[in-house]
Amino acid sequence: MIGSDDARGRNYVNAAEYGHLYIQTEKNIYNPGDTITGNIYLQAYQEISAGQIILKLKGKEVIHLSESDLTTHSNPLVKREREAFRGPPFTKGQYVFPFNFLLPENIPGTFFQQGFNFIASITYYLEATIRLVLIMEPKIKYKHRFVVTQVPKSITGEEGEIRTNMTSCCFSKGFNVLSVRPEMNSYYAGDIAQIAIALDNTQCGLNNRRITANLFQRLTLRFPNKTFERTYVKVERDLEGVPARRTKQNELTAMNLLPPQSGDYWDIKTAANDTSLRQYLKTQHFENIEDPSKSMNSTVRGTIITSEYFIEVRCEMEGFCVNHPELTVPIELAYPISKETAQSWPPNWNPQIMNNTNIGKSIYGERDRLSSEQPPSRESSNQNRSQSVHLEGGRGQDDSGMPLTSSDNSAIGSESQN
Repeated sequence: MIGSDDARGRNYVNAAEYGHLYIQTEKNIYNPGDTITGNIYLQAYQEISAGQIILKLKGKEVIHLSESDLTTHSNPLVKREREAFRGPPFTKGQYVFPFNFLLPENIPGTFFQQGFNFIASITYYLEATIRLVLIMEPKIKYKHRFVVTQVPKSITGEEGEIRTNMTSCCFSKGFNVLSVRPEMNSYYAGDIAQIAIALDNTQCGLNNRRITANLFQRLTLRFPNKTFERTYVKVERDLEGVPARRTKQNELTAMNLLPPQSGDYWDIKTAANDTSLRQYLKTQHFENIEDPSKSMNSTVRGTIITSEYFIEVRCEMEGFCVNHPELTVPIELAYPISKETAQSWPPNWNPQIMNNTNIGKSIYGERDRLSSEQPPSRESSNQNRSQSVHLEGGRGQDDSGMPLTSSDNSAIGSESQN
């Protein structure tokens, strides 16, 4: 038995009588514009009426908001469908179908967050399906999730600086200069973020009582008729103030980032079970949701979901009617990396892997045929069903060269869910 039970669809029990599909990718975390290389594995327990495998690539933003009623909105990010193989019906045996494709360069990263009355999710997955001929036969399918991360523009954190003129009761008290710079531009939940904070108060006649440093998230969900916005303070630090005519050098202030939020959108869909997702969200899901300010989520800039993180530093000055210097700088939170899970192969798993067959033109949203003009004969298909499908990231581009293949068939992708 190959693959994970919860990645094969609701008709898994019936489909299991015919066989199992499984998708393995070379790795499980990719950047926009990367080439994804992998294999579709088929274990056929009996003859399957259809000799056709369809491979789909899907990515989508989904948001839910529960107020007086449940509002749902989604935005497709990528949707491609290709014919990975076509031939006579599959006979009992084991088959491997290599594939590779380019991810679009402008897609947002994977994301998940939920609060007391909302859910926001960006997911990407591959789906392999055998479409059986007979109406009573169930589809054999498998879904494999993978993570897309957005690479920060630089490793060093973005530095900010502000000069503030000081007055008290309309009398000038000089000025001071506040500067803030995160040691790095990107962090993971659970990391310790080091923030360099400096206050040059040498030209100011007012004492600085204290310095506060907060890390906060600004979340925006865009529905067709309204925008949902929330700000969550994740980490707070209080620092000693700086006396008049003194300075605070670039001392590093440690911020212990919270752990990642548990669960994901696939878990929610699984929990709904046979109940419709909408009914489950309206009646059950939001009853016991953790406080979103107690965990970290990632940075993402999608079309309907935006999640951004900032360090805000504020200097409280003594005196009446005085300005309090404030400075905000952005930082990036990366999507949490999950552990790879080992794959259990069926007994005597030894499929024959032959040379790859490249797919011809790759056009967005259309199904590609094998480049050979004639489908293989039943005899040759029974000897070998290993073919390759190439999914190109661009619209209307021709494939060039032979597709890449996985160099290690035992390196199994992870996080496959329904």
